[in-house]
Amino acid sequence: MIRFNNWMVPAVAQVDRAVNEFRELDGMVVDLRGNTGGLGAMVMGVAGHFYATRTPLGTMRTRQNQLEFFANPRLSDGSGNRVTPFAGPVAILIDQITASASEMFAGGMQATGRVRVFGETTMGAVLPAVTDLLPSGDVLYHAMGDFTTVAGESLEGVGVIPDERVSLSRDDLLAGRDPILNAALRWIAGQSRDGSNPGGRPGKERRM
Repeated sequence: MIRFNNWMVPAVAQVDRAVNEFRELDGMVVDLRGNTGGLGAMVMGVAGHFYATRTPLGTMRTRQNQLEFFANPRLSDGSGNRVTPFAGPVAILIDQITASASEMFAGGMQATGRVRVFGETTMGAVLPAVTDLLPSGDVLYHAMGDFTTVAGESLEGVGVIPDERVSLSRDDLLAGRDPILNAALRWIAGQSRDGSNPGGRPGKERRM
């Protein structure tokens, strides 16, 4: 499992190393629970670990222009060695705190059918925003664009709706259970039995 709490540049190398380390596993879990977002452009590079061809994920539109988001296949590792993007099943975990760039990543990949999403509906706070200094000295933080998935769906105010809704209760927390992760692992195990990604190694976890 790969887990990190924000989309910031220092996380890039760690995510890359984790994907490379887990490349031969039966499946991968990307845990975005509690991840409130960050640099949206990072979505394209991280998503590229899971696509063999350049694949559209969505569009960011502003008043002046628009930016097309693509999953750009990652064909080499950090050492420059040739690799193949991970082709096995990928599960994404989300909750009510998952927001912004994390929603773009989960919703964009979900719309292409590449992943299965588990957990609870995300925050629905996807709009990119900037700050402007006002004459009074106050700072105005305001939205300046909108993101829609390749399916034409706006996630703002709606959030990413999981393919499999699973809740985490107080009793689960007290008992050390994680039903959301367990549901994802059961799905990956079922995909592996079907032969979609045979011959992997036992699971590992990488947190960042």
